[in-house]
Amino acid sequence: MDGADAVRQALDREPDIVLMDLNMPTVDGAEATRRLVEAGARARVVVLTTYADDGWVFRALQAGARGFLT
Repeated sequence: MDGADAVRQALDREPDIVLMDLNMPTVDGAEATRRLVEAGARARVVVLTTYADDGWVFRALQAGARGFLT
């Protein structure tokens, strides 16, 4: 699965919460989060990843993620 597929599935299934990985092919998790927020998805995004870099944290939160767990 890539981020574009995650966006399609979340918009189709309308979950309450999306657990998003940052490291995905084609569209990463931060971009997928941004797309969900811009599409008006009701789901809240929590990013789960092995990246602890502040840049990734800032990018995911700026995209609209509600939380970030490493």
